[in-house]
Amino acid sequence: QQETFKEELMVMHGTFDKALTKLYRRMSAKSVQKDTWIDNNKGIVCLIVKQSDLDEIHACKGTWEMVAPQVARVVAGSDLGSALFDSAYRLVHNKSFAILINEMVAKLMQNIAITVKNVEVFRAQAG
Repeated sequence: QQETFKEELMVMHGTFDKALTKLYRRMSAKSVQKDTWIDNNKGIVCLIVKQSDLDEIHACKGTWEMVAPQVARVVAGSDLGSALFDSAYRLVHNKSFAILINEMVAKLMQNIAITVKNVEVFRAQAG
């Protein structure tokens, strides 16, 4: 169906995105779980979110690092994707940032003598 009506779906993408986002938020406020909502609405959710990304995210069972690129694409691609997976995106992003900081601190600590010159060199390398 998506290939048959590709142009029509592109024109209506924003409208569908807003409507589904509103529906998801309303149901979420009534304690409907995200996975339940996605399972019940998968046919129309896949008009907005790429099905292969959604399937991989769903299969990871909360191990977000395994599907970080898919989560990033889904969140960046639509309001619905952001409503569904923004918290997962932030968790992955924050964890990646923490790893980067720890690596930079470890690299800095290799230079036991912390001098002004060593700090300047480190800052230049860190960009």
